[in-house]
Amino acid sequence: NEWEGAAMASWREYVFEGGGQLAEEGKAEVVQASVQDKVTSLLGEANDMLVEYIMLMISNCKAMGDVATDLTELIGEAQSLEFAEWLGEYLQGASELQGDGAADDAEEAGKAEADQGEAEGA
Repeated sequence: NEWEGAAMASWREYVFEGGGQLAEEGKAEVVQASVQDKVTSLLGEANDMLVEYIMLMISNCKAMGDVATDLTELIGEAQSLEFAEWLGEYLQGASELQGDGAADDAEEAGKAEADQGEAEGA
């Protein structure tokens, strides 16, 4: 999944301030509202506890595969996979909208690490 590691960390910086505190600009609230809407559309009803759990996974930079696995017992396999795919796309799109290039920087950092690893292996 392309939304792993450094890219997820740049998303976390976009939404959350240091130490896991929610940003005051309201970014986390926008994400939470979108997550609530998606959960409601998948389950047919609102589930505040599930939304809080998902927000915690986002703040902990969980990989989307792990999000899907963790949600499987709670909402079922098909719905957890659909949700994780949507969440990854949503977070990536929101991060790209921030306009400061953090997602591009994270991608470049990942490429630089891969290049360095190849150079060391040669």
